[in-house]
Amino acid sequence: MTALKQIYSSAFPLVTLSILLMGCVPKSQLEKAQTDLADAQAKIKSLEHDVATTHEALGRAEAELSQFRPPAANAGALPITTRLRRHGTEFQLAITNQSKAPLRLNITVSAVGRWITAAPIIDGEGEWHLPQLQTGDVVEIASDGYASQKITVQ
Repeated sequence: MTALKQIYSSAFPLVTLSILLMGCVPKSQLEKAQTDLADAQAKIKSLEHDVATTHEALGRAEAELSQFRPPAANAGALPITTRLRRHGTEFQLAITNQSKAPLRLNITVSAVGRWITAAPIIDGEGEWHLPQLQTGDVVEIASDGYASQKITVQ
């Protein structure tokens, strides 16, 4: 019977399963396998429930967060002008506040191998400079209530 089982198992996995179920495996092992399968199915159901609960909580959190942050599509343009000047192999970005009120900016420079952040407050109609930029750097300028602006140094 063992040789026959090996032949069937190499070509027909379902036949092997039916041979096992027909008495080649002790009943206690089959019952344990059925119990293990039922436990695994229960665990899968529990994990599916956990995932659904997590997705619901994430949706609620995103909805709450959106109340504090205006959608970028409805946000106005930043009241700034920018000028990029070359100084040798480096660049300097000048940011001018066009409004009469002070403006707090959140600036992020991302580049290969480095990451720079700054949070200057530019006085009304004032100017702020970001030196030592390299070709390829991406500067993102943001401020609460305004759509962000990206500049790639070229």
